[in-house]
Amino acid sequence: MGARRISVRAGRGRVRLGLVARPVNPRWARAAEQLRVNAGIDPTVESLLGRLTAIVGQDEAAAAALAVKAVVLIRRASALGSLVAAVVAMRELGATWWFAEQEGGAPGPGRMSPAQFVRLQPHRVDMGVRYDPLEALYGWAAENVADARWGVPLDDQFYPDEGFPARLEPPVGSKPGDQLVVAWEVGCRCPATVVIRPDGGLVAEVDRENLLRSTPVEAWWAWHHLAGSTPQPLPGEVAGTGNDPYSVALDRGAAEPLRLQARAMDPSVPEFNRPWVTVGDALRALDAAAESLRVWAHPPDLSVPSPDPWVTIADALRAWDAANTRRSNPPPWPHWEREMQALINPRP
Repeated sequence: MGARRISVRAGRGRVRLGLVARPVNPRWARAAEQLRVNAGIDPTVESLLGRLTAIVGQDEAAAAALAVKAVVLIRRASALGSLVAAVVAMRELGATWWFAEQEGGAPGPGRMSPAQFVRLQPHRVDMGVRYDPLEALYGWAAENVADARWGVPLDDQFYPDEGFPARLEPPVGSKPGDQLVVAWEVGCRCPATVVIRPDGGLVAEVDRENLLRSTPVEAWWAWHHLAGSTPQPLPGEVAGTGNDPYSVALDRGAAEPLRLQARAMDPSVPEFNRPWVTVGDALRALDAAAESLRVWAHPPDLSVPSPDPWVTIADALRAWDAANTRRSNPPPWPHWEREMQALINPRP
């Protein structure tokens, strides 16, 4: 059985529960509003890079855009989401955050700043469709803002990877009634209260119903609500030209069987009922497939809370499992998604 590290953190001041957009129809307006409030941007690449330029300057924004450009297309939304998180962090912590050394979470040697990180050579190679090389930016931004809001670590514990625990050993020196904050994911926290056990010892009871998310987390998810896997051209990528990676022609012999499989699984999706000619067509189909599976797992007539945003088919299936919907014979989306990834990002 694996183990996951958690941190017990001391609460400071009032705890504010942020809002997180949900994948239902009103999500578009709500997610866009979150981006405007938390990041000060509209949901466009132009607005994002413009805000980043205003904060750290043209050279830094250009380096960040170049790092995003080097990421495989299927992970571009995630890479841009990492920049969104960085913008939010600097709105809360100041522009010096971009040049301050961070520790951990990056595929490079030792400590480095976000400014140094976006210039790393590993961004210049294909690191796989499942890996976003800029994800460390998101982790730093989310954790730094969470630490500033809810306190720095007092203690680290390990627990079996079989669900988030309801009770934890409190840090040394805790007293009954102490209010703690438990770090359960990057940038995310849960409140906890120290109480006396029946045997006279102390235990921290975790309020798992109150999930606290730092603003970079909220903004990252909002960006994915609005972007998904759809094309997001960078500066200089003009539609229909040789500089447009989304207009690259697909292998029609490989694309058509996948389209027919998708149509058989859900013939109601428009993207599955027209030919896929370019990489952009395939990415839009991937995005439609995630939405199709979400609706299948959570039909509108069921009073089941919608899960958090889904970026890939695998995300959707994990949410479906977590929701414990009593449906059998799930459609074979995971295998189809792997084939789609190979179609969009063929290996040499």
